[in-house]
Amino acid sequence: MGHFLMAVRKTRALSIIACLLCVSGLVQAEARQVSVSANGEIAALPDIALVQGRIVSQEKTAKQALLIAQEKLSDLIDFAVAQGLVSEDVHAAQVQVSPQWHYPKNKPRQISGYQGHAEFTITLRELALLSSLYGGLVDAGANDLRPTQFEFSEREALELQAITQAVSRAQRKANAALMPLQEKTGEVLSINVDTQWHRPQPRLMRMEMASDAKGAAPKVNVGKQTITANVSVSFAID
Repeated sequence: MGHFLMAVRKTRALSIIACLLCVSGLVQAEARQVSVSANGEIAALPDIALVQGRIVSQEKTAKQALLIAQEKLSDLIDFAVAQGLVSEDVHAAQVQVSPQWHYPKNKPRQISGYQGHAEFTITLRELALLSSLYGGLVDAGANDLRPTQFEFSEREALELQAITQAVSRAQRKANAALMPLQEKTGEVLSINVDTQWHRPQPRLMRMEMASDAKGAAPKVNVGKQTITANVSVSFAID
């Protein structure tokens, strides 16, 4: 009986060892992989400009500030539409009025007047009109124009091109590393993708409008902008 129990225990021990060896072999097999990083870059000219700014009126009464700001905003919208822009591409916020405070020395603060102000955003789909649009917006009543933001109408397609380029580079790099070892890449085990858009600031900068700046039409050199895809890929080694 004792010999039988010892034989059973030996058999169980051998089975456990065999299982451990199988697990160890699996871990080693899973460890046969190569991980690489690569990037892809697609340069293209933006074809959309976002022109943002605001109109401001300073008046003695809240009613005057509101009316004059509304008139300025209406003139600005009429000008933009007259340039051929569709009304859907001209977004104007509601005019708001806020008191302006004066702080005399050793006295309670006092209202010195009221300010009417409203934000606007114009989506321009013909960049050739950008310079003339700026000058006209000043004449139409814009007090402040912010740095122009540019956009791609086909940005998603450009991002996908950059990702495809990055993944192809990653696989070439992995195969180049494995070639001296007479190995090659197998299936993809994991992949991480991140896209970035490098937007250099154009030379047309923020414009604080003065009376002698009316009619100004600053030139803009948009230049190509770059969409970059960064990938990290792990390949199984065949």
